[in-house]
Amino acid sequence: MDKELFRHMFENEVKAKFGDDASFASYDYVHHRNYRDLRVGGRMLGGRPESVSQLYVIVNDLITEEEKKAVFPGAFDLGNFKQLPENLQTYKALEDEIRKESKVEAHDRLKKIKILALPLLGRSFSEFFSEDKTLTLKVLKTLYRFQTEQNKIFTLLAPPRISKKPSYEVRDCYGIEGSTEEVLLISDLKSHASFEMPRERLAFINSTYGKMRGLLDNVDWKLSQEAGVECGGSLQRFTQIVHHLATRIQSVLHVEVQEPVRLPIDEQLYTYLNRMELDHHTEGNLQLLSKVTEHEPPFGEVRDLIAELAKYIKLPLSTPQHLLIEAETCESQFRDSANSFKWFYSKLLDREIDNNTFEKALPLFGKLCKVLNFAEFKKHISMSLALGAMALVLSELHKSTPYQPYWYGKGTISGGLQEYLNAVRFEHWNLDAPEGSHRYWTGRVDYFSYTMLGQGNVFKGRVHLSNTINQSFMKILDTQDLELIDNKLTLFEAIFGSVEQ
Repeated sequence: MDKELFRHMFENEVKAKFGDDASFASYDYVHHRNYRDLRVGGRMLGGRPESVSQLYVIVNDLITEEEKKAVFPGAFDLGNFKQLPENLQTYKALEDEIRKESKVEAHDRLKKIKILALPLLGRSFSEFFSEDKTLTLKVLKTLYRFQTEQNKIFTLLAPPRISKKPSYEVRDCYGIEGSTEEVLLISDLKSHASFEMPRERLAFINSTYGKMRGLLDNVDWKLSQEAGVECGGSLQRFTQIVHHLATRIQSVLHVEVQEPVRLPIDEQLYTYLNRMELDHHTEGNLQLLSKVTEHEPPFGEVRDLIAELAKYIKLPLSTPQHLLIEAETCESQFRDSANSFKWFYSKLLDREIDNNTFEKALPLFGKLCKVLNFAEFKKHISMSLALGAMALVLSELHKSTPYQPYWYGKGTISGGLQEYLNAVRFEHWNLDAPEGSHRYWTGRVDYFSYTMLGQGNVFKGRVHLSNTINQSFMKILDTQDLELIDNKLTLFEAIFGSVEQ
């Protein structure tokens, strides 16, 4: 790493936003909320899962020892890397430092934090204190500072299994434009918790949990698709394959019940924040996938009807899942053959689709097609997906099946497809809409498309596989045994393949 180059880059970035007196090597940059959006920033080392945060690199590599004294002036500041003298290894000494810095009595708040942090840390402060007094007091001061700024931070950090409010937005928000203040706060706390952790250990944690996130995000869909291909169109065979896969997954990922590994308090907090992200993801999936399949499409397999449509629009639709069309042109292509598509959807939905209904649906359909390929950075979508997208739009105009996910720090939308599409903006990668909404509506399009081809049960198989995989990995994560977690991930990928394969 060229330290001078990075110092120059960060310094210019800070001064451009906050003026010539601002500096990245300052107390305000590392601690003040006004700088949070800037300091959370992008990951170092190309953004790989095994990398560490921008702030960790600044604190550990870029600032000088003299600058570090200004950034971490307190004896109890996590990041000064100093061992407290024995006479300062007391809660009373921490209270005295806070009183000197902020002119407030912190005794009651510190006492409350020690109670509120128990679900995060899994063990009492007294246990951690008996193992490492200095580190325990530093982490307590860090939690105090964040809780002083955001009074409800422990509500925000509650496990989603308890809060019942899973949100896909709870994740590392490095480089995510438009991240909410709450999500930035979580990422910031995570970076601060890591300051004094050994780099190799931190990179191992990031790599392992990064692989876990990638696997949980897609492997259920990958395995269900493979089962759909292997079954040769037989629903009975597909069900057998899925149940066989689920049984094998449970066997491969089985672990004996054991006490969680006892971690240093800073690593325990950092691990919890990683685990919390996965919990939000898995709890969100459990809710969302069941919602996607809750309302059956108002039709079954219609391959013959699709073949008849192909004659009218002069396209080879014997395998519509293989015919690709540009997402940008979906709306115009359907408008150019409006009469044929109105006939098709009238037959499909068993009700007349008149001119007004079709014209109302077209712009919504066009935007939905752009959403479908936006995250994939591809120009094309399959014709079967386009057919499913229009079927969904017309069905929602007739009878809405809303889904309203929890969205940290943002006002919620009504949950209907029209409201979702009206809220979508393509300027940001998150489309300025809840990720839960995006996953729900794109999932519904997939469900409709597969049902048209007689493969709707692929989704139901996915739900079963998703639940099995999530529950099995959550039991492994409960052990906090990083080597065990990494070994199980490696074994799983060796047997079932990685998401990329």
